[in-house]
Amino acid sequence: MDYQEQIPIQISVYPNRIVFWNPGELPESWTVESLLKKHPSKAFNPAIANAFFRCGEVEAWGRGIGKIVNGAIAEKLLPPVFDTSFGGLMVTFFNSPAAQLKEAGISERGIQAVEFALKNGRITNTDVQEMA
Repeated sequence: MDYQEQIPIQISVYPNRIVFWNPGELPESWTVESLLKKHPSKAFNPAIANAFFRCGEVEAWGRGIGKIVNGAIAEKLLPPVFDTSFGGLMVTFFNSPAAQLKEAGISERGIQAVEFALKNGRITNTDVQEMA
């Protein structure tokens, strides 16, 4: 978070999603894609980061984004949507895969296939044919 701007984190709750926005930006030359890959972790404010580490709120550097994504998948949800186009970092969590896919413009048949794969851990060509 960029503490110099003194802009608070914003949380917006909707019927099908919750959106978090933070004015802090990714390091220079980083993209959302690089954030989602294995990457080095460097705290922007080491004193605050160390305080959170000592009180047990952070178990290890560089694992937060992976834990967020894996937590969503463990709950049979799609990973959250990360967006940096608003001058900060916006993370959107949807309450169901269908809600997320509908917002992305995916067809009902596509949504049905994704939900099947999430529920069963995989989907085959035969499964798709039986759904059609």
